[in-house]
Amino acid sequence: MACLWRIGASFENTIENLGGNPDDPFQVFPTVADYYEKVKASKIQESTKCKAGQQEWENAHPAWQKSFITFFQENYQKLDFEAVIQKENIAAGPLLLPSWVTWHNMLKI
Repeated sequence: MACLWRIGASFENTIENLGGNPDDPFQVFPTVADYYEKVKASKIQESTKCKAGQQEWENAHPAWQKSFITFFQENYQKLDFEAVIQKENIAAGPLLLPSWVTWHNMLKI
């Protein structure tokens, strides 16, 4: 493989031509920092809304809330995957469906 510097490529010149400082190529420009702060604030605001919605749902559905928490804390019966026998010449993908059906039935949706 040919070295890029032999054909005139230069990391330093590339950084400089993009408006950066070759001595500090990973510096964050103020416009980028401002943008990321706005994105961060937006994500925090959206997260707060989601958490409030989750709390509202939990208050409205106490029985489902218990199942929901139990599921995500993994306090359910563990499957013994060593005991599962896969039939020959059958793809394993369809085997994932029963886990979704079990979760769906657990919530009694």
